[in-house]
Amino acid sequence: MPFSRLAVRALLVAACFGVLSACSHHGPAVASDNLSGEVLFTIENDLNPPAVFSVYVVGEDGTQHLLGTLPSAGTQHFSYRPVSSAGRFRLVARIAAGRSIGSEIFTLKDAAVVTWRMRSNAITIAYQE
Repeated sequence: MPFSRLAVRALLVAACFGVLSACSHHGPAVASDNLSGEVLFTIENDLNPPAVFSVYVVGEDGTQHLLGTLPSAGTQHFSYRPVSSAGRFRLVARIAAGRSIGSEIFTLKDAAVVTWRMRSNAITIAYQE
């Protein structure tokens, strides 16, 4: 009965392709207020004396997400995909000794690029078109 084995294999292969194609069209759920996706953060560490910082984006509920390490006297770019752009956020930079610096509060709704100049504590947001 080679025909029946071949038919069964064909059906299994077709079923696998059907499941895979269905999965590829249904990505992770995205909050309706954040259709923009990823936000780019540009952080300028122009503080004196220079120090290396760990930088976090912090939501108004206190949830923290580590963006990465910011070198002393330099500019670093980080990307972040928020679960939701609703609400208010701030950036927090911490050094190992425990000292921290917080940015102004901002929102991410329609934000494409958020720039933080640490010395002046100025946040600039470029919005999506």
